[in-house]
Amino acid sequence: MREDLLEEKMILYEDQDFLKGKIISVDLERKFVIIESTVAHGNTYLGHLSDFLPKISNFSKDIEGKNVRFSPKEVETEKGLKKVAKFIKILD
Repeated sequence: MREDLLEEKMILYEDQDFLKGKIISVDLERKFVIIESTVAHGNTYLGHLSDFLPKISNFSKDIEGKNVRFSPKEVETEKGLKKVAKFIKILD
């Protein structure tokens, strides 16, 4: 990634409100994870491989059960409101 784009992404990353959660499911084919909030159990968020910072080079089932920090967002889709995780950072 170009250095200027990486710097811009990190500035955005630092300005976000974050939640903590745990990766409860990994979809290797579609490159998605499901994260459950540790603050509000039952609240889940969909995260894509491209939303991890730093970028994950070895996306595998090994990240299932890992604790993460992420910026929660709500996105309007044709099926309704969807909760997504952005700027995901693995904590352990």
